[in-house]
This record gives sequence, C-alpha cells and structure tokens, in this order.
Amino acid sequence: MLRLLDVYDSYFGELICVCWSPDGNYILTGGQDDLISIWSFTERRLVARFQGHRAWVRWIAFDPWRCDDRNYRFGSVGDDRMLLLWDFNVGMLHTPRVVSQF
Repeated sequence: MLRLLDVYDSYFGELICVCWSPDGNYILTGGQDDLISIWSFTERRLVARFQGHRAWVRWIAFDPWRCDDRNYRFGSVGDDRMLLLWDFNVGMLHTPRVVSQF
C-alpha cells in the first residue's frame, strides 16, 4: 500500500530533479526556479535555498564520501552548463538570521 508522506513545492516553475541525502534526513530539489532547495524530511520543512545557477537546474546529487552526520557536499548541473559544488553544515541550516536594529 502506498501512502503520501509530504509535498514539496518549488519557488517558481516546475521541479526537475530530486535527490535524497545518504542518511535520508534531507531532500534536494532543483528546477525551473534556478535554485537548489534543501528540505528536512524529519522536520517536514524547507531549511535552505541556494542561488548560483543562471538557468534551470537539471541534476543534483550528494557526494556520499563527503557526507557525515553534520556536513554534506553535493553537486548540481544546470542549463547554464555549470557544475557547482556545494557544502553545508547542519548547524548553519538552523541558525536564525540576526536582524539589525539600525
């Protein structure tokens, strides 16, 4: 029996690619919005968006040799013909932004 666990939306346009982290905690999505989105599967929410591509993101994948329980590396390829390598740390995903009072 199949059961729907969650639904993820792109910022704009369609999602084209998706990838699970090796530990199953995070999902990467990319698509027509030119962004990479990181979703926490356990928290069921968006935790980060990465900008860098200037065209649709067609492919994303985690590097299983560069992922542990706190640090992750993944690559993305877009229609802009660029291969981008990304690193993120779990601590930076949950750090609230400081708003200046000036």
